[in-house]
Amino acid sequence: LEHEDWVIASTLLCISTAAMPVIKFMTIGQIYVDITLQDPANFHSGLKARKFINEFSQKFSELRPLALVLKTLLYQLGLNNLWTGGLNSYCLILMIISFLQVYRNNPDDVQAGADSQKKNLGILLLNFLELFGRYFDFNTTAISVLGGGRHFPYPHPIPSQLIIMDPFNHNNVLGQNSFNMWQVQKAFHDFLEDEDSILPFLQDAWMSYYYYSAKNKVHNGNQSGESV
Repeated sequence: LEHEDWVIASTLLCISTAAMPVIKFMTIGQIYVDITLQDPANFHSGLKARKFINEFSQKFSELRPLALVLKTLLYQLGLNNLWTGGLNSYCLILMIISFLQVYRNNPDDVQAGADSQKKNLGILLLNFLELFGRYFDFNTTAISVLGGGRHFPYPHPIPSQLIIMDPFNHNNVLGQNSFNMWQVQKAFHDFLEDEDSILPFLQDAWMSYYYYSAKNKVHNGNQSGESV
């Protein structure tokens, strides 16, 4: 990879000590890439996870924009890597799925408005930050996205760590390396309280998302011969 002209060699990082060994780097197009490797001692669920998330993306149209905006926020705060105790993309997406499941099934659990507001991404984002920044107890509560999604008391609490049940292995707990989860929660809380920062960030984030979406539609349309 270090000899490929599309890879920025100085960004190459191999983390062989991770539960699932990973190679991280950035392309010249400023795209961050993670390549996970099959370990004989661990089941690699990457392809299943991709299909699983795609199915939820079809069910929840809000999942993709919320994920991109929250990933941007975590990146800016330096809390987007599990191997440094932060929150990786997969765990973040499972948290968003769980939030959308609970929010839609139990609108009174969060400050929900009328049905028309459920499509308002700004309200959804603020409710996500409120739930996981103010109210959610990461020390004792587990997250599962199976069976319609639920939050439940975990029998073996893990202080300051994220507890997400692996959708493909009920004996495996995801997020156990997120030892700085208290910082993630504090960041969500502080960001929610900082009105001077949140509005400009949201404006930039949504503009970036819609630009990316429009560009992607044009690209896909050109590939299929369709006009946009």
